Amino acid sequence: MEEKNQPRRPRRSPEENTQKNESLVYGKNPVTELLKSGSGVDTVLIAEGLAPAVAAYYTALAKEAGATVKRVHPNKLRLMTGTESHQGVAAFASEIEYVTVDDLMAAAKAKGEAPFLVPVSYTHLTLPTKRIV
Repeated sequence: MEEKNQPRRPRRSPEENTQKNESLVYGKNPVTELLKSGSGVDTVLIAEGLAPAVAAYYTALAKEAGATVKRVHPNKLRLMTGTESHQGVAAFASEIEYVTVDDLMAAAKAKGEAPFLVPVSYTHLTLPTKRIV
């Protein structure tokens, strides 16, 4: 048989494969400690095949921490973590610290400045779906 010269996909460098999101924590104990620490947690990802009692435990911890819970396919966790050893649970630690309006007002008062706050809701912003000419 004759081999055809077909373009090959470029190979990824080993560094590119191991590059992960630094705010992603995975594994049962690390996620438990993150949720109990009081540090900000945005989202907790729970594998669909996880035992119901274990899933309920992480769901309760996440709600107590104010985090969103998402059920995902185990393969998605494997791809996100880069390992099979995710133990069915992962969490995104907050990269920013959330504060209340009262905290902001107190900070402005402590500096002797008038507070200047601009409320923004990103949930109402949408991109146009049709191009208008």
